[in-house]
Amino acid sequence: MALTEPEAGSDLQAVQMRARLDPDSGRWHLSGVKQFITNGCARILLVLARSEQGSNDGRGLSLFVCESGPGLTVQRIEDKLGIHGSPTCELHFDEVPAELVGARRRGLTRYVMSLMNGARVAVAAQAVGIAEAALRAAVAYGAARRQFGQAVDRFPAVYEMLTRSKARIVAARALLYETTRWVDLKDGYDDLAGQQGGRLTGETRNEAKRAARIAAVLTPLCKAYSTEIANQVAYDSLQVHGGSGYMKEYDVERYVRDARVTNIYEGTTQLQHVAAMGGLIQRVLDPLMEQMSTLPFEGRLARLRAEVDEARQHLGRAVRFVVEAKDPECHDLAARRLCEAEAEVFTAYLLLRDALADPRRQALAEHHVAEAVPAARAGCDAVLRADRTLIDRREEILGL
Repeated sequence: MALTEPEAGSDLQAVQMRARLDPDSGRWHLSGVKQFITNGCARILLVLARSEQGSNDGRGLSLFVCESGPGLTVQRIEDKLGIHGSPTCELHFDEVPAELVGARRRGLTRYVMSLMNGARVAVAAQAVGIAEAALRAAVAYGAARRQFGQAVDRFPAVYEMLTRSKARIVAARALLYETTRWVDLKDGYDDLAGQQGGRLTGETRNEAKRAARIAAVLTPLCKAYSTEIANQVAYDSLQVHGGSGYMKEYDVERYVRDARVTNIYEGTTQLQHVAAMGGLIQRVLDPLMEQMSTLPFEGRLARLRAEVDEARQHLGRAVRFVVEAKDPECHDLAARRLCEAEAEVFTAYLLLRDALADPRRQALAEHHVAEAVPAARAGCDAVLRADRTLIDRREEILGL
């Protein structure tokens, strides 16, 4: 998937690769440079290029498919910090023959956005896998390594890190599975619409719209949440290993390096927050959380549910505060805290739901709620206390 260019990273509307249509043959030809292309030396590439000359926004971009061959050069393979098993390439196109995918001018607005949904889920899954590997390495090392007459994992400072990592991974995995469920539903309705000539009717149409709205919020939220957790878990795992973790003899140093790119590529965490904010403000996930809140919890789970309910109400107040402020810069500044709070509350409900289905999950759910609820409240409190100090005096604060 060849999207990024030297001057068009997160801002794909700035893509300048030229797609020229030969009026005689009816064939398209691509010219330009693509950078940081994962698996760029593959035989088949999907390429975002500017088909409408003179345009300068996303509406002038189309999607093309081409094969490696004359005119397409792998100029270099990047020397990266991590993910060494996958080549990242700089590609030079010189009148490379290509075929148009779908309709002209829909490359970014329809096709790439659809591809990015899948890419977000894929990277979230990758992050959960890296985090799981890092935790397993830390657990094994902590049990084997002895200091002061006992195994390292018997020290509270260490087992607190391990239990926190375990709970965060389980929460990230629960969010990942819930996200893929809604993405599957969305894709299924899209397929059904295609079979019916592009149109759905009645309740099916309403359900398709609902699945699309929920998937559009969950995919960036899941990508942001899972990748940030992967980095924290890998960091803590290396810490459990102590000095040994800093050595290439142990796998954990690779997990740290590999985790680091997950919250950068396929859209940075900051861009995921921007992507999720529209649905967050519209409270798209509220009906799902309300549905989980009404499950027949009893005893300790019922008390935990009440804590999560209160955190969700507090989140609603923070969202209304930002909406009513009508300040675009404050809106963007609040995005990180609101998205993080939304993810904490939503995953808390997911783990409570899982604990209801399987009592063996109750300890994990309790531990996650104990961390997630205060974190969500703190983020919302910061939003509600917001003033313009950071906006108005950021240059002074940064010493610029």
